[in-house]
Amino acid sequence: MLKKDEIFIDKNSYNDVWNIIISPTIRDYQNRFAEITVAHNAQEIIWEEYTKFNLHCKTTYMQDASGKLDRHKVCACYMFAIVKAGVLGCRLADSDTERSYLALNENLAITVGMSLLRAFVLSSIKSSEELPDNVKEIYRNRIDDGIVFPECNHGVYRENFVSELHYTNDERNYNVLSLANTLFLLEIHTLQTEVVHRQGTGTIKKKKVKGKKKQSQ
Repeated sequence: MLKKDEIFIDKNSYNDVWNIIISPTIRDYQNRFAEITVAHNAQEIIWEEYTKFNLHCKTTYMQDASGKLDRHKVCACYMFAIVKAGVLGCRLADSDTERSYLALNENLAITVGMSLLRAFVLSSIKSSEELPDNVKEIYRNRIDDGIVFPECNHGVYRENFVSELHYTNDERNYNVLSLANTLFLLEIHTLQTEVVHRQGTGTIKKKKVKGKKKQSQ
């Protein structure tokens, strides 16, 4: 079981994430599709990419670079790390089958990100000293089956999410804060409350707007 506030940049915690979430998901893909290939050093590649995103987020955006990121930024770093690492492939080159597998890494990233976010939220609910037990049970029930995606007017939300991650990686335009904000909104959508989120950590640097102050009329 993933424990509260331990899924950050510690290698032992990452090994738990690999063993509990990432590796079983990859095995499930392999069992369903024989053509799937996995990089021999997949675990290390994802870890290396995760540490880069994590440290970049801390040193670039946070007021205290030595502190911990909140759960949404941590999950965002994991998702981008998996997409960028690109450890999943397909043996059937230039085939219709391969084209249907092009989103393997993006789907893996979403599955892992949503699983991590669910684990974080459940842990926060359990450890909360502010929420009464009956309220905790309500929130647990809302997220117990996983993060709930909203309905879309155009397409399917998860498929749109896959496309977003695909083009983000294709353009090498990773924005941890933007993805973290999406994850925050998905959490609120699932729980139907902001109460649990208020236990987050880390403060983002404030940017001052430059320009002349408008004179009062």
